[in-house]
Amino acid sequence: MEIKESLRAIESTIQRAKKELAIGEQELRDYLQEHKKEIDIDIIRFYYWDTSLKTSIASDVLGLKKAASFIGKARKGYGFEYPCCKCGNKFKYYPKLGEVENNILLIKDDRICYKCVSEQQQREYNAKWGISSQESEERQRVYEQRLNALKYMPYPEYLKTEHWKEVSQRARKRANFKCQLCNSSGLLHVHHRTYENRGQENNSDLIVLCEKCHAKFHDKKVVE
Repeated sequence: MEIKESLRAIESTIQRAKKELAIGEQELRDYLQEHKKEIDIDIIRFYYWDTSLKTSIASDVLGLKKAASFIGKARKGYGFEYPCCKCGNKFKYYPKLGEVENNILLIKDDRICYKCVSEQQQREYNAKWGISSQESEERQRVYEQRLNALKYMPYPEYLKTEHWKEVSQRARKRANFKCQLCNSSGLLHVHHRTYENRGQENNSDLIVLCEKCHAKFHDKKVVE
């Protein structure tokens, strides 16, 4: 009987917490709606980096295109010029959550530029598998040819490639097979935020959207 009573008490606590969460989220919606015209990119950056508030709520209130654009800028546009600890060249470093405090990048001395990371990984890989420098250069040449083919082929053809099938499926998996704006499941599309890195997309270049949200991005109507 004591265990059952404890479980009932825990259940009641969870139910109260859910109700309080729902009330809090509604307060957030109301506040954002009231101050909608005052919300600029700095506020969105603060919202994204310095709070744990749901970005989907901002998307609902601010409007899909505006919120998606702002959230993309909050991540991509928040880069810092930082010297590489290997080559000394400055590069654009995009911080992770927890690495920024009051718009200041927390200091670390071990940040390496992407070029040095790539070269270091290649050297380690070659050493592990006994690959000569000549063979490595040939592989790099083949890789660059393949990348150029992916980058410049007609886009409808690109969407049929095995590369895109793998990249888009990984994006869906990262999103837990849910739309990253409205949190719905079902038929999911992977949308390019930017085509700059086509053929070697970064995770932040892509967003997973349901059919309705994807249609809104392209100003199309979805047939119900």
